[in-house]
Amino acid sequence: ENLMNEAAIITARDGRYFLTQKDIRQAFIKTGIGAEKKSRVISDEEKRITAYHEAGHAIVGHLLGQPVLEVSIIPTTSGAGGYTLNEPKEGLASKADMKNRVKMLYGGRAAETIIAQSEDDITTGAVNDIEQATMIISSIIKSWGMHDSVINLDVLGMSRPNDDYIKDAKALAEELFNETKQMLTKNREKLDLIAET
Repeated sequence: ENLMNEAAIITARDGRYFLTQKDIRQAFIKTGIGAEKKSRVISDEEKRITAYHEAGHAIVGHLLGQPVLEVSIIPTTSGAGGYTLNEPKEGLASKADMKNRVKMLYGGRAAETIIAQSEDDITTGAVNDIEQATMIISSIIKSWGMHDSVINLDVLGMSRPNDDYIKDAKALAEELFNETKQMLTKNREKLDLIAET
């Protein structure tokens, strides 16, 4: 309802009587991600890092068969430095789908890691990506019965992760991050070209 109301507002502001898919997409960005904040002044270095970050998301999504709808390095009112929109996969999600989702989330940080001079150059730009990836990894291991057993540890009352759970989660995260970084390293020319664009 909010999405369609926002699309109708965009249409009316343009002086048109019928809304289009473009209006709906623009409304989705505003309601789901936050309106673009074009007034914010950002440095050339921050633009460069954001461009590589978003290019990383876009390339990994494309390589994993998730069509890229839009990429922006314009900050949003929600605090994001930019965004990459992929077409969501319909239907039931497999373990492979969820692992691919984590890789797409790690794409931004992996790209930053590739261009960083040292570990001290890594930014906080991937904080939300890492949080979402961690939640998916946690669910793979703890809730969805996709790890070592078909049991939901939450139902057993395991609200706090134990050492084995943390070790398994870290191992899966490291494996997926390394695979993501390898994908981008193999496609470094494309990463540079998209970031420059």
